[in-house]
Amino acid sequence: MLYLFNTNLPLKKKTPYALAAIHGIGLSSGKNICEKAAVDPETPLYRLSNREILAISNIIQKEYLINVDLQRKVRGDIRRLMAISCNRGLRHAKSLPLRGQRTHTNGKTQKKIARKRYS
Repeated sequence: MLYLFNTNLPLKKKTPYALAAIHGIGLSSGKNICEKAAVDPETPLYRLSNREILAISNIIQKEYLINVDLQRKVRGDIRRLMAISCNRGLRHAKSLPLRGQRTHTNGKTQKKIARKRYS
């Protein structure tokens, strides 16, 4: 396993799929990173040289919010929405679904999740 940005990356997976294990990087971001670092996306992670791994890590550091920084930003955005009392902020405060889902039968699930998350 390769330990990069507080995440163990699987060595046998293709590079974009392995990069998707980092919180804040998905498959399309992984492919973009490979393209910018001039790395073949079909190459498994264990076949990359140290120079290629360093190039990938530099690109991630410069261009992407990952792990704790991303979580801090999302938490701050939610607090901002709650502070200005917009509809999404009020829905966050009441632990209800935000994006138009029905609440007659399914709001209970969101409330259970929110109870665990905010307590």
